Amino acid sequence: VLQSVIKATVNYESEIIVIDDGSTDNTGDLLADYNITYVKLDKPSGGPAYPRNFGASIAKGEYLCFLDSDDFWKENKLIEVDRIVSQYDVDFLYHSFEGHHARSLSFMQILYRNEIVTSSVVIRRSVFEEMDGFNISPDLKSVEDYDLWIRIFQRDVLHIMHISQSLGYYSMSLDRISDNAALRRVNCKALWKTHV
Repeated sequence: VLQSVIKATVNYESEIIVIDDGSTDNTGDLLADYNITYVKLDKPSGGPAYPRNFGASIAKGEYLCFLDSDDFWKENKLIEVDRIVSQYDVDFLYHSFEGHHARSLSFMQILYRNEIVTSSVVIRRSVFEEMDGFNISPDLKSVEDYDLWIRIFQRDVLHIMHISQSLGYYSMSLDRISDNAALRRVNCKALWKTHV
């Protein structure tokens, strides 16, 4: 995972932040030779929202990109992202992953179904902060990303774009929170109560 980020950022002045949410391996030691900001949380947060928010809170760049520990970026990801954000005033950008095709979405379409892979997202940091980041409520543990996308698509003033080209690989590992069907059903009910 980390090697995919390093390869993608080699030609860019980028800041890599790793938030360790309770790993039991030697992640910190593995990163010692790289110019990477590494933070190990005092205790596992129980979900991805808090670690992502914490990483964003210490980031300094104009745009934030996310990468879950079991996904991968292609080497040309930032080349394509930079091409778009250099030409357009983009607030929120997402791209295809292998097996997940990104398309232009309306608010009603995103409300109906989440089609955006978190590890494909690029968001202006000021917009992320204005939206208060990912919701850390336990009721939204497996849909905290979906909740943020809905809130973003509700904002007509934001410039949202997508890249149809696949720029990453999405892992189907068995321990993904988002693949826990029972938890996701409960969380989706809470989500729709909030937004519908």
